[in-house]
Amino acid sequence: MKKILYSFLAVTALFVSANMNAQEPNKDLLIGPGSNNWFLGIGGGVNALYDAKELSKPNNLAIAVNIGKWFTPAIGFRAGYVGLKDTAPMNVWFAGTNQFNYNLAHLDAMWNLAGTANYKLNRVWNPILYVRGGGVIANYQKVNKYGLAGGLGLINQFRLGNHASLAIDLSAITANGDNFVTKGRDKFTTFMTGTIGLVFDLGNRGFKRPATPKVDTRAIDELRNQLRAANARVDEANRSAAA
Repeated sequence: MKKILYSFLAVTALFVSANMNAQEPNKDLLIGPGSNNWFLGIGGGVNALYDAKELSKPNNLAIAVNIGKWFTPAIGFRAGYVGLKDTAPMNVWFAGTNQFNYNLAHLDAMWNLAGTANYKLNRVWNPILYVRGGGVIANYQKVNKYGLAGGLGLINQFRLGNHASLAIDLSAITANGDNFVTKGRDKFTTFMTGTIGLVFDLGNRGFKRPATPKVDTRAIDELRNQLRAANARVDEANRSAAA
C-alpha cells in the first residue's frame, strides 16, 4: 500500500513540476459568470479495499456520477455519488470474502494543474488534482455501517469536442477502520477506486477578467480645483485677519 501511495504522490508532483516549468504564470485573474462552466460527469470502473496489509482484488464494479462547476480555470468544486460493490479481505467485519455494497457521497475541491498558467479554453489534456471528503455507508447482509472519509484523487481529462471530454479518475479515501472491520485489526480502512467515463459541459463555457472600475478623471480634477480655490480663500482670510 505504501508503494501505491508513494507512486501516486510522485506522479502528482511530476504533473505540478512539468506544468509550472513549461509555462509562465498568468497574472490576470479569470472568473466565470455564475451560469458558465458547469459540468456533469458519469463513469464506471473497479474498486479495491485495503485494510491491515490486505488488499482485495480490484475487479469489483464502481459507478460514479457527479456535478460541478469551475469558478476559475484552475479552481473548481464538484459533488457526487459513487455506488460501489467490493469484496472484503479475510477476517474483517464482513466475515470473509463475500461481496458487499457501499455508497459514497462526496465533495471534491479540484485544482486543474494546467489552468494555473496561460489558460486555454480548448486545451486537450487537463490533469486535475482533488481533495475529497464524504460519508460512506457500507451494507452487508442487511447490516449498515457508517463512517466519514477523506482522501485524494487525480483526473486525467482529455477533450473530445466542444462539450465532451474523456476522464480517467483515480481516488483513494480513508475512513475509521473500527467502523468497518473487527476492532483491533486496523485503525483505518482505505477504499480505492478507478473509473473511466465522460464529462459533459452544461451550458456556456469560458472565463473573463473582472471589469476594472472606471475612474472619472474630470470629476477628480474638478474637485482638486475646488480644493485649491478653497485653500486660497482661507489663506486670504488669514492674511486679512493678521493685518
